[in-house]
Amino acid sequence: MEKTIIKLEELLGKKYEDWTSDTVIEIVNSKEALSLFTPDIIFNLVDTRKNDEVHPILLPVKYGYIIRDLKEKLQEKLLEVNNDQITKETFEKDILKLREECKNPIEMLGYNLTIITTFENYDLSKEAEDVRQNIKDYKTMLLSLDFETGFEVTTEMLDILFPFREIYFQKYQEDLFKDDKEIEELLDKLNKLTSQMREFFDTYQEDEEHVHDENCDHEDLD
Repeated sequence: MEKTIIKLEELLGKKYEDWTSDTVIEIVNSKEALSLFTPDIIFNLVDTRKNDEVHPILLPVKYGYIIRDLKEKLQEKLLEVNNDQITKETFEKDILKLREECKNPIEMLGYNLTIITTFENYDLSKEAEDVRQNIKDYKTMLLSLDFETGFEVTTEMLDILFPFREIYFQKYQEDLFKDDKEIEELLDKLNKLTSQMREFFDTYQEDEEHVHDENCDHEDLD
């Protein structure tokens, strides 16, 4: 892996520590550089090297890869059980095994969400301490994202977190985020940004319609 990183740095003419946001664009626009810029390389750079400008760009990329890999694994297992390729019992054993082997809070929460929504006789509240720790670690990852560069992945992570919170509360009457100011602040920021984006697109659409109407009027006059 280190040889690949060195090759990538040589291709770009600078060490990772000297990369900028423009360097990332350069990678995306180069077939050779992009072929070297694999998920494993991104994970390694994010986890072992320091670059304050590029880190906020690559961190959501890393989390995005984890989420996509998680969804692919879950989709595969769900298809197997839904198509009667495996029994429900085997499905549950496979999910528990995947959860046991997982290496990060995103995968852990994804498997816990699967357990709480699809397992028939599994009491997740018996693992309440582990669940709370998972939520704590997950929230740390969530809050580590730069809000603007990581907006899309933030929403993806919340799409896992909040269904789990809701179902866990319905089953066990425990609110895992009760009085959690950090989550409330994050949601406020998310709602404000979403509102701003909606206003921008609405204004853009109105301008486009206005231009279209003007052109139509001109055509009528001709």
